[in-house]
Amino acid sequence: MLKEPPLLAEVGMSVADTDNDLSILAMHLGPLPDPQTLREYDILIPGAAAEIIKTASDQALHRRNLEKAAQDADSLARDKQIEIERERIRGALFTEQLGVVLGWLIAASCVGSAIWSMLTDKNPILTIVFLGLPIAGIINAIRK
Repeated sequence: MLKEPPLLAEVGMSVADTDNDLSILAMHLGPLPDPQTLREYDILIPGAAAEIIKTASDQALHRRNLEKAAQDADSLARDKQIEIERERIRGALFTEQLGVVLGWLIAASCVGSAIWSMLTDKNPILTIVFLGLPIAGIINAIRK
């Protein structure tokens, strides 16, 4: 019996000697066959090795192109999501600023109307209502 070569034993492969016949089990991993197999293909079909290598190269290029397209699509989707979020924030800020400006306008109008009501000797309840609206608005804003 032959002694197992160290590399074959490590991967669980064996060399068997039966009736003086030697059998060797070989294994290859990778996108292309090993060089010996490529030579054998080329002997059987001239140009086969070059075609196998070209096909593997084309497949690798295709895979890289697909990965790049996926990355580009992901980047574009993220950029679009960021832009949507920016627009949402701008809208919220505009709405908030508009609310502040309109609130001040309403408060100033009510105070001006209350002063006008007092100066023209109108009903005192009207003056109280004009002053009460901005005060109620301020109280409501503080409660939130």
